Amino acid sequence: MPRRGEAARPMRPGDVLFLLRSRGRIAGGLVAALKARGVPVAGADRLSLSDSLAAGDLLALLRVALDPGDDLALAEVLRSPLGGISEEALFELAHGRRGPLLGRVRARWEADAAPRALVEDVLRRADFDRPFELMQRALVRHGGRAALTARLAPEEADAIDELLAQALAYERAEVPTLPGFLAWMEAGEGSIKREMEQGGDAVRVMTVHGAKGLEAPFVILADAGPARIHSPSPVQVVGGVALWAGTGRAQDCPEPLRGAMEAAKRREAEERRRLLYVAMTRAESRLLVAGCGDETKPAYDGCWHHAVAEGLRRAGAEEAECPRGLAPGKLDPGDLAAPMLRLDDGWPERAETGVGAPSEAPASHPLPDPARRPPAGPEPTKRIAASAFEADRRPPEATEAPPDEAPAVPLGRAAARARGDAIHHALDRLAEGAARGPLLAEMAAVAPGLPAAALEAGLLEAERALAPPGLADWLGPPEETLVEATLSAEIAPGRRLSGRVDRVWIPADPAAPIRLLDWKTGAAPERAPEGYLRQLAAYRAAIGLIHPGRPIEAALVWTAVPRLEAAPEAALDAALARLLAAS
Repeated sequence: MPRRGEAARPMRPGDVLFLLRSRGRIAGGLVAALKARGVPVAGADRLSLSDSLAAGDLLALLRVALDPGDDLALAEVLRSPLGGISEEALFELAHGRRGPLLGRVRARWEADAAPRALVEDVLRRADFDRPFELMQRALVRHGGRAALTARLAPEEADAIDELLAQALAYERAEVPTLPGFLAWMEAGEGSIKREMEQGGDAVRVMTVHGAKGLEAPFVILADAGPARIHSPSPVQVVGGVALWAGTGRAQDCPEPLRGAMEAAKRREAEERRRLLYVAMTRAESRLLVAGCGDETKPAYDGCWHHAVAEGLRRAGAEEAECPRGLAPGKLDPGDLAAPMLRLDDGWPERAETGVGAPSEAPASHPLPDPARRPPAGPEPTKRIAASAFEADRRPPEATEAPPDEAPAVPLGRAAARARGDAIHHALDRLAEGAARGPLLAEMAAVAPGLPAAALEAGLLEAERALAPPGLADWLGPPEETLVEATLSAEIAPGRRLSGRVDRVWIPADPAAPIRLLDWKTGAAPERAPEGYLRQLAAYRAAIGLIHPGRPIEAALVWTAVPRLEAAPEAALDAALARLLAAS
């Protein structure tokens, strides 16, 4: 599935984008079905942790660690897949007690019983470990991740990973205490919007609203079937006065109120058409419009499938049989063998019908006259993504490994990206003085599914990467250093940079230079490529807008060598000029 202009190539999961009119059960069902078939999927664009059973179970475990006397939280943990006991066993354990539930747990079960061992371990570590470490300990050491994903829906794995990511984000911003993290989570909205612009080589599932500005080679409108159109609000403003329409039906209202309600219906219909336009224009090469329901019912006049089919017929689409063998479960594949409309590349030109002759199939909504274009407005701001300069994160080419290095582990493209993320995390944590022991578990959470040998090799690479002479002068103390700092700044008129720099040291002394550092985990060339120089230059320009007048130095650290490479000021100035000229 190549993009336009690309040579033919096999289709990849990252080429596919599912678009939905609204979030609901169909989004979770799509993600679950894709995962069940082994298709890499980035999950939905918005994840509600408050609705996740797995996230609720892990937070209940943290509440037990904070307050062992919280009997309700302990009962939630015991009954959840983390504890694994039945409802009858919980009733027998809790009924008739005269003390805390924890006392019953200790009295009835041996210390090595799985539920008690989990609770006791978390209680012992509560005063020493951060929230992330406590949850990761339960997920890895006590088999919590396997238990949760085996008993709950497949999409709960996304919720677990997102909760761990939230814990790491909290630790970067605040003192990582249990009460603080629980209060932080409860104060949040519970709905996490995930960035889907760079979904990796995985299928993306998004709403049409969330996909504005994105494109994909193959777009599937999965719920383009009939959608019930709700009646306008019975309260309408007419002449500055709010009027009550009673039943909300236009035919029962006086003329002024009826006109206001009809105008509201027209605005809603126009908004639906604009949203359909956005959905259809996300596709670069192929668009599949699917849906179910009876699109002939007049109550369902918001059917995108019907509107698209009507337009395809006018454009000369041909009927083709839907491929068999698509129906899952007990459905007969023949049930899906209904005709489908197909329109290949090469849209037909509008038929010439002669001067004054009416078209045989007049459009319901005439196309705008190209000669009557609106006046040109100001040139829109062009966004420059710093990640676009980076080369793919691949494992370094095979070289003779030092004696203490773990053997190289062959990895695919997706695993190589995950390995790079894990090494980045280890570098940041080691620079802060973190102990080596818990880091492997943290790296496994950052890159789930990465082999243990690859994690061990990545940790060794991170430890060696901090050894080059002079690197300590770039790291800075934790209280003056930003890690994974997100930047968004207009580095030139009409040119806005968005990106994330690995480390920025901003000394308290205003005369001292600001130093930004970027880790590079790929194969190390003899000198920084042009893309990396432009990336550093863009970061330097953005930070210069935030701290005008201060000297700013930038460097790369090649972790595979390892080597510190400081970029000269003149080279960065020239790279920035080339970047702005090319963008």
